[in-house]
Amino acid sequence: MKRISLALSLVILLAGCATTRNEDPLPTANRVDIEQMSGKWYVIGSTPSIFQGDPYNATQTIRRAERGFEITYEYNVNAASGELKTTTSQMMIDNPGINTDWQIVHTWPIQTDMKVLHVEPDYSVAVLGHPNRTRVTILSRQPEIDAPLYSDLILKLQNMGYDVGLIRRVPQR
Repeated sequence: MKRISLALSLVILLAGCATTRNEDPLPTANRVDIEQMSGKWYVIGSTPSIFQGDPYNATQTIRRAERGFEITYEYNVNAASGELKTTTSQMMIDNPGINTDWQIVHTWPIQTDMKVLHVEPDYSVAVLGHPNRTRVTILSRQPEIDAPLYSDLILKLQNMGYDVGLIRRVPQR
């Protein structure tokens, strides 16, 4: 009986989440040069995942792999000097040539669709977001970005329908 109750609660929770999603298409960057997107990025802000705890010093490194690309995510858990965690995911591009729609496979069958919502012309800053507007990541080539640019990005995300109150600034040392 306890299992049925737990399963029913999960179904109701997921159904509730589905009704709050904004299904309008997301505006993405016009075209992304995947070679310029490759390399190390600092995570400046993100919507936290229940699997990460409270990340500090988070970075993502994008590199070519045997099949598509890999994204290596490193961060310290719950403090700047916390335990270092590293995960590597496979990334496939769903719209080759435009390169704005990514499918990230963490551990089969867990995958995430992400879109490149914004990239600065010099590839110094980029924003990735989930199509249902529940996850977002603000990336920079440097550990910090200018406050006005960060504010502009937050406003842009809010206008796209993201709950910007959920975005956490990721401390970098």
